[in-house]
Amino acid sequence: MGLQTLNPDAPAGAIEEAIAAVARDRSAMDPVRANREIYDLIRDGHRATWHDEQGDERSERLRYIDWNDSQKNDWLAANQVWIAGDLYVRRADLVLFVNGIPLVLMEFKGANRKVRAAYDDNLVDYRTAVPQLFGPNAFVVLSNGSEARMGATFAGWEHFGEWKRIDESGTRGRVGLETLIRATCAKHRLLDLV
Repeated sequence: MGLQTLNPDAPAGAIEEAIAAVARDRSAMDPVRANREIYDLIRDGHRATWHDEQGDERSERLRYIDWNDSQKNDWLAANQVWIAGDLYVRRADLVLFVNGIPLVLMEFKGANRKVRAAYDDNLVDYRTAVPQLFGPNAFVVLSNGSEARMGATFAGWEHFGEWKRIDESGTRGRVGLETLIRATCAKHRLLDLV
C-alpha cells in the first residue's frame, strides 16, 4: 500500500507533493521542533490542492497512515538498517516502518551489558550523527534482551521506562523485551500510541 492507495482520488502530482512535504530537509531546525512538525503532518495529513478533470479546484488532506484500520498500512521491521547522515553513517539494530515512515527505532545490547549502554553508546550518538532518522520517530526501544526500556525520541535516560504489562488483564511476557514489544508494537496499539 502506498499513499495512492490511502488517497485514491489524489493525482500523482499531489501524492509527490505529500511525499516531499514529509521528506523535506529539516536539518536546520531544532530536532524536537522538526519531530513535532513531522508528527503533526503524519497525524493530520498534508493539505494538497489540484484541478480535477473538469478543471475544478479540489483541496484534500492526504493521509500518510490509516489510523482506523491498521491492516490498510504497509508494515516493515528491518534489522541492521544503514542510515547515512551528512558526515557519518550508522547502523540501527531495528527500525519499524509504517508506509515507509520510520516510526520506531530499537537498539539492542548483549545480555551481559546494561540497557543503559544502548542509550549511551548508540542513541546519543545517532541523534547527532544521523539526525534525519529522528524526524518522524515516535519512540525508541532500548534492550539487552531481557530488560527493555521505552522513551520518547529526545528523552533523557531518566525518562526511559519499563513497560509493565501487555494488556489490561496484566499479562506479562517472559522477559521485559517481550512485554514491551507485544504491548507497544502490535499494529493497532502502535497506531494508538503514535
